[in-house]
Amino acid sequence: MTSVRNTARSEASEEVTEGESNVRVDDNRYLPRLMHSFYGEDYPVEHGDVWAPFEKRLSDARLALLSSAGLHLRSQQPFDLERERREPTWGDSSYRMLPNTVQRDDLAVAHLHLNSEPLLADPNITLPLAALAELVDEARVGGAVDEHVSVMGYQGWHDDALDRWRDETGPAVVRELQAQGADGVILAPA
Repeated sequence: MTSVRNTARSEASEEVTEGESNVRVDDNRYLPRLMHSFYGEDYPVEHGDVWAPFEKRLSDARLALLSSAGLHLRSQQPFDLERERREPTWGDSSYRMLPNTVQRDDLAVAHLHLNSEPLLADPNITLPLAALAELVDEARVGGAVDEHVSVMGYQGWHDDALDRWRDETGPAVVRELQAQGADGVILAPA
């Protein structure tokens, strides 16, 4: 007989009983440090509201896409793969702006944690421009911004990543999108 018991509140370990023996399973053991901190007791605390209500009707809203696949235009500087090769838990916290009219052949992927072949064969997998255009054409969404955002996912595992995202990258992306009149962002994770 096997039984599984969840332990305390945010502790992500379980006790598995197989007949007479008890085995303690630590679900966090192989998680990167940041994810472990989210599930453990040492996670950073945000004070106040972290979500904002979306008050505009989608049919009146102008939306942006945010991809975490490390997409960039072939004409842009790629994300920093050399440092990521040297430090596998590091991720480039910069961002790239991608035009709403970007063509598949103009895109490249700079992300060591992803297989780029399917993303380059069909960029809509992680930058769903065609789906957004269809929603705009059907008047379900008011419009799309002229430029969307791409970042390299797999962030936060290194020393000051959360601070850089909160203090630099996040506000810069918000300024870029606000300047285009964006009312909301659709996250297209890789």
